Amino acid sequence: MDRHKDSRELNVELIEKIYDVIRYVNPIVKSDDDQITDFKINESDTHCYSFWQSNEVCKNCISMRALNENKVTMKFEYSCGKLFMVTAVPEKENNRVLELIRDVSNDHLLDNIDGLSEDLIIDKIVKLNKEIITDPLTGLYNRRFLDERMPFEIAKAYANKLSISVIMGDIDHFKDVNDNYGHVVGDQVIKEFSDLLMLAIRDYDDWIVRFGGEEFLIFLFAIDKENLIKRIEKIRENVESHVFCSDEYAIKVTASFGIYTNSEIKKDDLDKGLQFIHFADEALYLAKENGRNRCELYKLDGIN
Repeated sequence: MDRHKDSRELNVELIEKIYDVIRYVNPIVKSDDDQITDFKINESDTHCYSFWQSNEVCKNCISMRALNENKVTMKFEYSCGKLFMVTAVPEKENNRVLELIRDVSNDHLLDNIDGLSEDLIIDKIVKLNKEIITDPLTGLYNRRFLDERMPFEIAKAYANKLSISVIMGDIDHFKDVNDNYGHVVGDQVIKEFSDLLMLAIRDYDDWIVRFGGEEFLIFLFAIDKENLIKRIEKIRENVESHVFCSDEYAIKVTASFGIYTNSEIKKDDLDKGLQFIHFADEALYLAKENGRNRCELYKLDGIN
């Protein structure tokens, strides 16, 4: 060995021996910025998720999490019959992440763990990756998913000149439900409410987050203002007419919604996800102030 060989070069050689894929990615736009190793699934596709032979963004994106939290993050991922260990190392100053991926399918890492079979362990890994971004009560996405997904959605809307809409929804006087019927029944009302919300969204482009308690955030991609208002108004009507917990009680509740829509995402908007949520929340507050059981649309020059 050449003793004068650059130590950084030695480190790269060592890393290349440990990992099958070493690459830089931009987790906001989901691009494979620089593939250091030779291994590629598809030479013509620069999306980082193409490695997993998928046509959609990873819902449990640890590289976005690593960038948000500015710390090294790891996970196991099962794809195409193989088990991978993924490590994400953030470079905050460059707005990118170094991804280190190793195929550990043949490393016997899963042998005889607590007496479980390999299939059961893989199933647990898949479920864990889902649980990390999922609200346990409703099955909707959680705040972590929101933090990791919103920057990408705004960047996608900007790149494709499409609109985004953020809606905050809240069950009116929900405290009365808990006080009168108990928290178990209250949880059932929240679960049924979330099911009604799900009827209003499309499978891939749209998603819903349980924002906290009885408050929910709905994200709708590429929908015009007129149809947006009709869709949210329909949700409100469905909630108003629905009988909750009908097997044991006949509970009626209403809901209020604050709507923010942006039909022309500009470059300056790329880091304004929190502001968009704030706008929707302001509209929700006005809906509450104006009597509840209503929808309000936020406008930059004032709220309808």
